[in-house]
Amino acid sequence: MKVRSYPLSRVTHEAIRMAAAEAAATVTEAAGRSEIGKGAWLRVYYVPDDLADYRDLVDLFSGWIGGKVNHKEVWRCDKTAFEKTIRTSTNYGLHKHVSAWQSRHPTEMKGRYQFGGAVILDCLIPELRRERVKVLIAVSGFREVDDEAFTLILPMMPRLNWQPTNASVYQILHLSGNQAARTLVDKVLGPDDGLNFRDGVETGPRDPYK
Repeated sequence: MKVRSYPLSRVTHEAIRMAAAEAAATVTEAAGRSEIGKGAWLRVYYVPDDLADYRDLVDLFSGWIGGKVNHKEVWRCDKTAFEKTIRTSTNYGLHKHVSAWQSRHPTEMKGRYQFGGAVILDCLIPELRRERVKVLIAVSGFREVDDEAFTLILPMMPRLNWQPTNASVYQILHLSGNQAARTLVDKVLGPDDGLNFRDGVETGPRDPYK
């Protein structure tokens, strides 16, 4: 189950790790006292235009983020994050799915459980390409609703500033109906004039799915 990797600069790699720690703290603090301090396994991939299945993904980051490492949970969280990655990228290639929530089975199916918590967003990563690219973010270790919230706010963190389009973010929120994630996204985006700008061009309402 190998995928290609891209050697991001040490600065960008560290920015991902630090932004992930900030996003994890934001998510767990909003979730309540029992969740504070939790960590998770994070996987980030570049999604090429000609993606056929997960083997075409390009690995950008993989590792434990957030709270203290729980050695009993690391293997399980990594395995679950990878399952979300494979399922979401495969369904993107077949059906243009952009969220693990579109194929989730929270009850046991074929000997396993399949949860939300992986998304594909339109982002700006200058180190990869000058134009927007699709990025797959998968995480496991928080509550399911918080896993998805984390994947949506991570690229918005100032340390990364990958500028995911509002349309791609709110499409995923519309698909899942995840109110916890919506509340956090609205908080991170902050008040604005309600318009979505893509590459400096006004493209419509911030949330086109309302």
